[in-house]
Order: sequence, then C-alpha cells, then structure tokens
Amino acid sequence: MKNKSVKVIAFAAFISVVDILFRERMCYQRGDGFGNTLIRTFTSSFCHWDNNHLLWNMLALIFIGIILIDFNEKMFWQSTLVSPFLVGSTVDLFCPETITYCGFSGVAFSLLTLACFSFIKSDKVAHKIYGWLTIIGSLGKVFWELSTGSPLFAEGSTFYVLPESHLAGIIAGLFIIYLNREKREEPELGFMLISYQ
Repeated sequence: MKNKSVKVIAFAAFISVVDILFRERMCYQRGDGFGNTLIRTFTSSFCHWDNNHLLWNMLALIFIGIILIDFNEKMFWQSTLVSPFLVGSTVDLFCPETITYCGFSGVAFSLLTLACFSFIKSDKVAHKIYGWLTIIGSLGKVFWELSTGSPLFAEGSTFYVLPESHLAGIIAGLFIIYLNREKREEPELGFMLISYQ
C-alpha cells in the first residue's frame, strides 16, 4: 500500500507543477479552434483557476486516490485517462454558456465513484454502507447544484462550480466499472452439445 500511496502523491505533485507552469495554455477556451479545443478538453482537468482551487482538488485526489489505488490500481489510472475526455467533452457539448473551464473535480468524482464501488464490493457491511451513502450523497450534491444553479460547498470561492462536469465524472466512473466488469464465460459448443443430448 505504501508504494501505491507514493504513486498518488507523486501524481498530485506532477499535476501541481504542470498546472503552475502551464495553467493558461491548458484551460479549455470555447472557440479556440478545433485542434486546441480537442486537446484542451483533456488538459483542462489538470489545470485550475488559482492555487486555492488546485490545493483543494489535489487534496481530494490524494485522499480518494489512496483509497482507490489500494483496491484497484488499474481503475485508478483508467479514470485519470478516460474521465478528462468525458468531462471536457461534456463541457464543450452541453454547457454552451461556459467560455472557460478548468479543474480536476470532474475526475475526482470519477475516482470517488470507483472508490465507492470498491467499498460496495467489500465483504464488510460497514464498507458497503459507506459506499452507498457516499454515492447517494454525491448524486444528491450534483442534482442539487444542477437544479438550483448554486454550489453546495464552494460558495464564495475564487472559482465556480460546474455540476455538469461532476455528473460527467460519475458517468465516467460507471463506464470504467462497466469496462472492468467480470465477464461470464460462455460454455464451449462441444460442452453445450454434450449437456443437451
């Protein structure tokens, strides 16, 4: 677990350095040309409005990431690669009023969904309850923000909350769970013929 935790912390440190050095080049900008928009739908998840925004998202990455990577490292890395595209594309396609977007919170919601799924699959009842309560709470937060247009926790922050990106993160997490589902093995034809004779 220790080595896996170090990977998460190193990843958060890498994102922080890249963000501070290249923030303005990585943010999503509507109407920035097809090529730039395509690239920035991905890179926008790894940059932030300011260092306060960066700090909170990196704390979320470290906290959730250490939990998830201990359960399933493959899903952790899949989430950090797949969910930025889905989050950025959601902003581009379904939030036409958003001119500039950046932030890791959509990816954090994907990681949170995967961590909750890992808890739900646990043999421990307390883990299952925690996983379900966290999923319900996360969905409740997103739907509250979508329906009211008001952030639940970030009021008065130096950045604004885009709940569509959080919902996209949850959907990305569910997609990764689907990709990693246990496939049932189909019986071979010869076995089928023998068993039905």
